[in-house]
Amino acid sequence: MKYIGRQGDNLVLVLRPRDREQWIFLLQRYPVYPASDHRLSLSPDAQTLAEQQQFLEETLTEQQRANQTLIEKFVRERLAPPPDEDENSPRAMRLTLTRAEVDWLLEVFNDVRVGFWVRLGRPDSEQMHSAQLMAARPLECASMELAAWAESFLLGALEIASR
Repeated sequence: MKYIGRQGDNLVLVLRPRDREQWIFLLQRYPVYPASDHRLSLSPDAQTLAEQQQFLEETLTEQQRANQTLIEKFVRERLAPPPDEDENSPRAMRLTLTRAEVDWLLEVFNDVRVGFWVRLGRPDSEQMHSAQLMAARPLECASMELAAWAESFLLGALEIASR
């Protein structure tokens, strides 16, 4: 993956076939972080807190459904290989993203990263990089790291673009 510049306010990237496959893999995992894991902590009484918690979970679930619809469309329309691409020799693709799309992708990749971290039991940095955890839960560990890498790349591209 490579940042190649700005086109107006948009970021222009080049995704190699492997990058494209990794993004699709991550996007199709969404949502990983359960809406029920978000907790409110301040409320004058238990009844109000329960009502507000239920509202939060319903709102987040609705947002997740909307994001899933956007993900399906994004993968189909923006990440699908061109119709003339030979499957034996896939090509890199140019991808232009608006600032809103970058922010949305950061939100989705963050959900995937944090969601897998939660599934792994919220390990600290030392535990996260232990051979034991990586051997026991390789898909979750790799997915979390891959999502972190995608987030870092987009944040770096934003920083370069803002100079």
